[in-house]
Amino acid sequence: MQRRILVLLSLVLVCCTSFGQQNISREIADFAFELTISPADKRAELLAAHPERLTVPLRRELIGLGNVRFTSSEYAKALDIYQLAEKISEQIGDKEGVATARLNLGSVYFFQGKYELALDHYRKGETLFLSLNNRFEAARCHYGIALTYQAQQKHAGALKTFEEALKEFQAVDDENEILNTLASIGSLQYQLGNYEAAGKTFLAVAGFGENGEIFSRVAEAFYMQHDYAQALVYYQRALDLFTAHNSLAGTIGALSGAGNCYFYQRNYDRALELYNRSLVLEQEENDPTGIATRLQNIGHVHRARGDYASALDAYFKSLSIADQLPGKATAATTLGSIGLIRAMQGDNAQAVDYFGRSLKAFEVSGDEVGMSRMLSYIGNARYAQSQYDLALEAYEKARQLHEKRSDYLNRAHVLLGTGSVYRSQRKYSLGIQSFQDALAVYTSLGRGRCIESSCRDISRTGRQCASA
Repeated sequence: MQRRILVLLSLVLVCCTSFGQQNISREIADFAFELTISPADKRAELLAAHPERLTVPLRRELIGLGNVRFTSSEYAKALDIYQLAEKISEQIGDKEGVATARLNLGSVYFFQGKYELALDHYRKGETLFLSLNNRFEAARCHYGIALTYQAQQKHAGALKTFEEALKEFQAVDDENEILNTLASIGSLQYQLGNYEAAGKTFLAVAGFGENGEIFSRVAEAFYMQHDYAQALVYYQRALDLFTAHNSLAGTIGALSGAGNCYFYQRNYDRALELYNRSLVLEQEENDPTGIATRLQNIGHVHRARGDYASALDAYFKSLSIADQLPGKATAATTLGSIGLIRAMQGDNAQAVDYFGRSLKAFEVSGDEVGMSRMLSYIGNARYAQSQYDLALEAYEKARQLHEKRSDYLNRAHVLLGTGSVYRSQRKYSLGIQSFQDALAVYTSLGRGRCIESSCRDISRTGRQCASA
């Protein structure tokens, strides 16, 4: 969202730059300012009394004043000024002024969440700029349309429109806008889970000039593809650049990202080293969210090593910090992690309690991924306690959430749990059906080990059914 704000600001500020280069008389500047602060009736009188002042320089001055309001987030006032500039431009036949006003009005409506109005003004601005053979400003309007589609969750349309805008910026050879658009395309591809494409797009951005931020994005794309070795290469390049430029936030991000890679490579010593380095910096910055998150990471390392006491120590420290944060950020994940330790220790009653508290926290934030994960854990813990009906209830809720999100792999995992419950209840036909449903998903996804596991479950359940 922050990047989107900066890009939209750039859409309007280009006009401010051109205006600043104009030699506008003090008289016009004063008149423009008076128009912007006058009530409607006074403004009408001023315009009627001074038709000779309705000129292109006046329109440029008004656009500049509107930009000042826009960048100060005074959207209602910016809207009023841009509409005035549009009206004057129409009156004097200034097509460029009308187009510029509509481009900027589109950005105001975007920030006000009035997306249909934003689209309407971006499209009208684009049409006018094209009629003036101004491909650059037309492409900026097209870019605004893409951002609006993205805000409306129309991702396919947004991606297509970004790509069209990119071609136009490439045609006019504007490097800054090419970079902006490539970064937007990469971010959207990443958001949609197309990590391979996102990585390639971010590498294209890096081709224009190396910086830590873009190397971090490349690393994240490889990380999400589970290519931890490649991710580490780019986290290291990012870390070198962030360190050279004294970017503390960037350094923390690269250290923690690399730590995550080492964790999944089971290089726990290296992961712990990087997490602790990141923790020291976050403590220096007095960043409670960062500290709570890093303590979580440290707890994960200890848990993976089987050092449950050290893991719980880190988790409870993290939780004590999270409980003081607005919205108790990170608390839901930490509660779930404590629940896992309790389950590993065989205390499934305590595990259910922590999973349930975590579930409630995820429900408050609307995090369906976290909700489905906790429901699955609850199902496992209920099953371990032979609370079969409660286990089935939790598994079914988890399955529905996975179905809703088209998360087929985790849906299949839940089906295995459901099959195990039915088998324990000696409802063998239902168990076999669940295992077969899971097998079908694993086969479609090419998950070799999962296919073998579900086949063993089907065989075992069949034998039990035959001997019952």
